[in-house]
Amino acid sequence: MTDTSVPELFPLPNPYFYVFAQDGKMSFGWEEPGFYIKAGSRTRHSFPLTSEGWTAAWEVMSSSYPQLAAKVASSIERTAEQTARRQELARVASNLPAARQPVTSVEQQAVAHSISPGAATMLGAGALVALGSLLPWATATTPFGSISKDGTSGDGVITLILAAIAILSGILCLHGEKNKNGWAGLGAVVFLLAGAASIYDMSSLPIPATNLVIVSVGIGLWLCVIGAIVGLIAACVAMYTASEAPIVIARSGISATTNGTPPAAFEPANELPPKPPGAGVALSTSVADELTKLATLKADGVLTDDEFGAQKAKLLS
Repeated sequence: MTDTSVPELFPLPNPYFYVFAQDGKMSFGWEEPGFYIKAGSRTRHSFPLTSEGWTAAWEVMSSSYPQLAAKVASSIERTAEQTARRQELARVASNLPAARQPVTSVEQQAVAHSISPGAATMLGAGALVALGSLLPWATATTPFGSISKDGTSGDGVITLILAAIAILSGILCLHGEKNKNGWAGLGAVVFLLAGAASIYDMSSLPIPATNLVIVSVGIGLWLCVIGAIVGLIAACVAMYTASEAPIVIARSGISATTNGTPPAAFEPANELPPKPPGAGVALSTSVADELTKLATLKADGVLTDDEFGAQKAKLLS
């Protein structure tokens, strides 16, 4: 008896299927230019590689080779199940959460290690104040020669200590990851004190008792004043730069740039709403179910070991 119900074969699972089903020496398959029914290596019947050709091939198999027809129908059913499982796997994979990006993106590293011109200038100004503290602050010129007074013999000790603090604050402001604004502010205060001490000493030089003695400001005192003024300006620039530095917010692969403070209304596109009570248990159950499906697909030969490992890692990430 001929089976008039034709199984659904199109679209073909593969453009070339030399042996789609086999019963003993009889086999059914297809390749260009069409379907064929073979006995061993000998072709018994051939049909066009179209839906009409498939219908004709099925009618011949059903009437003349019923056991081969049963094997073909079983192969079609198994192929359809594998296709459905692959589609389910693709659906599951598309619904998985995106893998988190590394916390330190290229943009974050560029911000973290960028060189602040203000902080770099603070280092140079601090070194200038320190050098000036060691050089002469006053020079007395007489007919018998010149006498110099170094800064370290007076308030130069104070400016030298302040210069060391200024250099330290500049280093922390330049390379530190946190509180750059605070270190720049400390540098501004230190340079202000160093400048005040230098200007005070410059204005309080002793007036000579005779016209034969000329008292002049030494090179060291001038360097301290200049270094303090430059350092104060540089520290203010560093504070402004630190307050305006961009903050990169990376969350689930989305980044945003703000000035100084995180935006209150920043909502990532793939950020999920708060989970209701018990949502964690449901999520764990869902992951377990998906792992079970993956294991079944691997056992059926639908997934290779590499594909199974990749999908499992994505589920557990």
